[in-house]
Amino acid sequence: NGREVLAAVTRQAYDVVLMDVEMPELDGIQAAAALRESLPDDRRPRIVALTAHALLGDRERFLAAGMDDYVTKPVRLPALAAALQRAHPLEEMPPAGALHPVEHPAPGSVPAPLDAAMLADLRAVMAGEGPGAFEDLIDAFVAYATEQIAAMLEAAESGDVDRLRQAAHALKSSSGNMAALPLAALCAAAERAASGGNLVDAASSVRAIPAEFARVQAALTTWRTAGSPSGSSPG
Repeated sequence: NGREVLAAVTRQAYDVVLMDVEMPELDGIQAAAALRESLPDDRRPRIVALTAHALLGDRERFLAAGMDDYVTKPVRLPALAAALQRAHPLEEMPPAGALHPVEHPAPGSVPAPLDAAMLADLRAVMAGEGPGAFEDLIDAFVAYATEQIAAMLEAAESGDVDRLRQAAHALKSSSGNMAALPLAALCAAAERAASGGNLVDAASSVRAIPAEFARVQAALTTWRTAGSPSGSSPG
């Protein structure tokens, strides 16, 4: 958890900390802010955020918390290697705030339902689990997402903002891991609104989720039968 991160960095010096954004007690944003406040620049390790997705506004949040870079989950080895190459030992540390920029779709464009590079990496990893493992993972995700979407729709109808928040958070994480980044973004918007008690905005995001999930299902079906579809993002 985040408190263990602070204790570890207090015990000894680190050049790089891979900071999960979602942690109990203190999340990654809070832990990074605490490190920035408690350590001078020449002793503060480079902080690389680990996040299921990179959304509009996350770059600013990470910078404000004192983070320097980010790597999306599931972690791809080339992306991790690049983040480590951008890091420097503490004695050579550049000024804080040089976060690697997030690329967003052009205004008015419709992003692909799946990030092809992320999903290709996930398929390669699952190949080591045996025949059919990737397909089983797709089936498990579709079943899980169906349950969470039903829970969100029911919660929006009944006005249960806490249940809506929990279901949105759960599907946000699994969608990010499955490379369904636009779906994860909608879930994140619903979660933020629900966390603020804004049922109207949360329900608005939830109403857009079934259509986006349908796009994800169609793209995943293509991946099962023909590999990377032409409509998926190259990453």
